[in-house]
Amino acid sequence: MRRSASLDTPYAIIGTSPLAEELRRMIAIAAMTDQPVLISGETGSGKEIVAKAIHFSSSRAMHPFVSIHCASLPKELAENEIFGGHFAGVESQRAVRGLKGKKIEAIGGTLFLDGVEELEPSLQSKLLRLFEEEKITTARSSIRIIASSKETIEKNIQSGQFRKDLFYRLNVIRIHTPPLRERKEDIPDLVQFFIAKYAKENPKRISKKALSLLYRYHWPGNVRELENMIIRLCLTQPKKTIEPMDIDLPLNHPLEVKEIQNLFNLPLPKALEELEQMFIHKALAECPTRSAAAKKLGIVRPLLYAKLRKYDIH
Repeated sequence: MRRSASLDTPYAIIGTSPLAEELRRMIAIAAMTDQPVLISGETGSGKEIVAKAIHFSSSRAMHPFVSIHCASLPKELAENEIFGGHFAGVESQRAVRGLKGKKIEAIGGTLFLDGVEELEPSLQSKLLRLFEEEKITTARSSIRIIASSKETIEKNIQSGQFRKDLFYRLNVIRIHTPPLRERKEDIPDLVQFFIAKYAKENPKRISKKALSLLYRYHWPGNVRELENMIIRLCLTQPKKTIEPMDIDLPLNHPLEVKEIQNLFNLPLPKALEELEQMFIHKALAECPTRSAAAKKLGIVRPLLYAKLRKYDIH
């Protein structure tokens, strides 16, 4: 199967779907400039992978990629962690030593702010000054900023929780990481990638029926959830082939209803195609033969074969 990068790279964008191709195109554009990038998307959709792909594809690749997970920073240590220095009332030994801060560690490279919408207002102001004072978008020896956020950052701006002027500074190049449910045709490539990564000493394969089950699931945790599931199977299943009975997914969970509700956000032709694919995958997973699946769907077998070719369903 065609892949976007070597199995050994930590920032491979796996898949051949139009959405995966568009993601690689935007990464290539962002890698050619030092302008700030804002990556938006759901949890687990690969925002940090995209940030690393931009950094390691750019001229800054030999310099540090420094990541800060904004939501996990203790409020009293956040400023010291990012900008360095001593701060009153902070008793952490790291602060007492006077850390240089992630800002200095990232000089010449990339500072990745994961979950930037979680920053306290005072830190938002200081980050804005960093743009103004250090000219980080133009100075080669300075810092390149890449930030990630949930898709709700615009709502944070409207509610006053996030500074609009800082958003404009960050939102020069905007990249959206699509949820896995919108690029399900990449599931086989992703599964093979993760199996090769986590089952090197005990190689495995996955059956077509098992893959059909994966197509039916909504994947609320996105690519991260799929990766964790493959890790679990590689560690716990002694068999060489992963079969449907090995996969524990809540296929009858209300999330399936949520997946159907998401179709209302699509143009009608696209929504009808997505719904048709859902029915086909469900029938294939539940029936022993394609003839039986065609009968369950209420169509003739040649028409089912035509639809399998149309949607590239194996």
